[in-house]
Amino acid sequence: MRVALFFLTFSLTAGLKTAGVKTADAADGKKADLKWREETKLSAEAMRPKYAYPPGGRPMLWQRPAGDVKGILLFLHGCGAYATDMFTADGPDGFHLDVCDKKGEWGGVCQGLKAQMMTRQKARKRGYVVAAVQGGKGKNQTRCTNHQDIPGIKASLAYLREKEELHGQQVMLMGFSSGARTVPELAHLMGNNAKCSVIVSNEVRTIGESDAPLGVPTGYPTAVPIMFVYMPHDDKRFTDIQKNVRQFKAKKVKTGQMQVSWGPKHHMAGGAYMDEIIDWCETGKDPKMKNEKPPEGYETTTV
Repeated sequence: MRVALFFLTFSLTAGLKTAGVKTADAADGKKADLKWREETKLSAEAMRPKYAYPPGGRPMLWQRPAGDVKGILLFLHGCGAYATDMFTADGPDGFHLDVCDKKGEWGGVCQGLKAQMMTRQKARKRGYVVAAVQGGKGKNQTRCTNHQDIPGIKASLAYLREKEELHGQQVMLMGFSSGARTVPELAHLMGNNAKCSVIVSNEVRTIGESDAPLGVPTGYPTAVPIMFVYMPHDDKRFTDIQKNVRQFKAKKVKTGQMQVSWGPKHHMAGGAYMDEIIDWCETGKDPKMKNEKPPEGYETTTV
């Protein structure tokens, strides 16, 4: 009788202890699941596009990559454009970017232009925080990025570094048209904080103004390589760009070229070749120089 009672008591005690362990495990699992869900939620929010008009700066939008950050891509637009052109108002997850509804320097619309969208998407996949800054200071309604924008661009970049904890990250400077002309002057002021300069569809002048002398900005850092992406059928700019290539090489600056023979005489071809551009900036790997037709799949790609 005593033996039977002992085993019954032992079994009940063990059962209660086991149930307690299971209950505790379940509670811990629930806490872990809630923590995971909260971290995932925060991560999704962190990766959504953001915008700001920093004090002393220029209007800016940016978006983080999904994983670790390896650098910043700063994009400067051309005449008549907006920084918002690189984004759409509504994301695939239903998120609405409300800056797309704001008028004034924001433009009141996010056009989601294909080349600019591809630039952002490809750079983010490669680990870059992508930022687009509004240019056009002092140019009335033309919105041409220019020399006068540079102090504001620097202030906005400093804000971005602080906001997203990007101190020490190098910046890939990329511009189209008037934005491209402004890139080398900005690189000069950034020094070795600039990773590379990417000039799409324009010549370079000593400052970011269309009436400045053709040439390398004074003090351009020789350690910052420069890539020209341009159209050989652009009879307005081709000769000047070729001269620029010789000028930068004479300054011992690593200089790359991509000639794009398809499309209009003047277009933002950088989006189509963003992976090749990033490879060149990161490793110095030379891309194919002559490009007679769009990359495979480009014309059917939707963004």
